Amino acid sequence: MKIIGLIPARGGSKRVERKNIADLGGEPLVAWSIVAARESKSLSSIWVSTEDPQIGDVARIRGATHLVRPAELARDDTPMMLVVQHAFEVLTNFDAIMLLQPTSPFRTAADIDAAAAILGAGDAVVSVTDAPDDLVFELGHAGRLRPFQRLVQCNGAIYLLTRDAFERGLDWYSGISYAYRMPKERSLDIDTPLDLEIARMMVQAQFRT
Repeated sequence: MKIIGLIPARGGSKRVERKNIADLGGEPLVAWSIVAARESKSLSSIWVSTEDPQIGDVARIRGATHLVRPAELARDDTPMMLVVQHAFEVLTNFDAIMLLQPTSPFRTAADIDAAAAILGAGDAVVSVTDAPDDLVFELGHAGRLRPFQRLVQCNGAIYLLTRDAFERGLDWYSGISYAYRMPKERSLDIDTPLDLEIARMMVQAQFRT
C-alpha cells in the first residue's frame, strides 16, 4: 500500500501566534513532524498543506513538498476532514493518507511505521493514549459506580485513512478503525502557550540526559 504523509500547518492560530513555526529546540514546530516522516519507512512522500508561503518555504527546506491549501480551507473553523479531502482530490497515485499534525512533535518515525503496519485490510488507524482511570463510569447494582477499564483517548498524533474508505464516505472512526497506542510522554498535543512551554521543557530535559 502506498501511503503519503500529510502535515496540515496553516498560518493562523487562535491561542499561540504562528504556532506551526514556533521555536521548539531550535527548530520550527512543523519541522519535527517533517523529520519524523522523512525518517519513517512507510511513507512514499511528505506533503505540508498550508496557505502560508513562509511555512511552505520551511517545508521545502526540511525536505517536504508544499501542497498549496486554498485560503477558504485555512480558517479557524475549517474541519480537518476538508483539508484531507483537498489532498485526496488534488494528489494522485496513492492508496492512503496519514495525517500528521505538527502539534504532536514527539511522535516518532517508529510510531509512524507501527501505525501503518497495523492497518491491514482496515479502513483507518488512529493513535491513542491511555485515558484517566476516573474518566467514565458505568452504573452497577443499586447505582454503584464501576469504572470502565482499558479506556483510551485520541492523542492527535496519527490519523491514517485509505482512499477506498474516503471514497465510500467514511472518516477515521466510521469504518473498520484500529487504535495505535502511544505512551503519555509522546502524546503531548500543543494547543496552548502552556503546552508549548511544557514541550520546550521536555526537549531541554532530553538534551540534559
